[in-house]
Amino acid sequence: MKYLLLVLLPILFSCKSEAPVKELEYQVRMPKNEHKALKPPLLVLLHGLGSNENDLFSFSEYLDPRLVVVCPRGPITLQDDKYSWYNLKLEKDKFVYTAAEVEQSRIEITQWIKSIAAKYDVDMTRIYIGGFSQGAIMSLNIGLGEPQLIKGVIALSGLLLPEMKSHISKSDKLKRLKVFMSHGREDKALAFSEAEAGAKYLKEIGVNVETHWYDTNHTISQDNFRDFMVWIGLQLEEKNTH
Repeated sequence: MKYLLLVLLPILFSCKSEAPVKELEYQVRMPKNEHKALKPPLLVLLHGLGSNENDLFSFSEYLDPRLVVVCPRGPITLQDDKYSWYNLKLEKDKFVYTAAEVEQSRIEITQWIKSIAAKYDVDMTRIYIGGFSQGAIMSLNIGLGEPQLIKGVIALSGLLLPEMKSHISKSDKLKRLKVFMSHGREDKALAFSEAEAGAKYLKEIGVNVETHWYDTNHTISQDNFRDFMVWIGLQLEEKNTH
């Protein structure tokens, strides 16, 4: 009997199933006909706090025609057509969050991206993620934690949460990750100084970060959008070294 257990235990553990992927509502734009490829690159865009999947999807018609562009809806309902990626509470004029909930959201979105990548049969070496505000925060967390999956991150008016530093991957692939960070110097929602400090920290640990600072508030200006489009286009032209 003892020997039978020794044989069965590895089999039982190998059959242990992963947690089911949390389903998210989303909008998708496929590559334009003349740019369809067997394995197209994927760009996932995460909306900000209190917004929805249609917000950043409005950019999709202007984005590189080679991309599959997917814009999911946050899983937490705040009110009609307003969603979030994790809970925030306002205490003494400051937003408070739970680091464990942010980390759980990171894990769930990562699993969902893998399922979307499989569904649309994309090039697994060219997956990009980006977002605005809270969506930018989540994009940084996902990209920095999963550089073997994510090739590039676009963080529009977001920042690196200090608690998330412990979840940054120690893999050599982290140095291959490309990050586009933009922020308004007059941002009243997420302080410019925090975004600037986060970019500096990432550069210090060897992440390839390109920064774009603007004299704007908490918004995506035309200049910001133009620079982001140029950046993603250049990434798609680079020789694949992922």
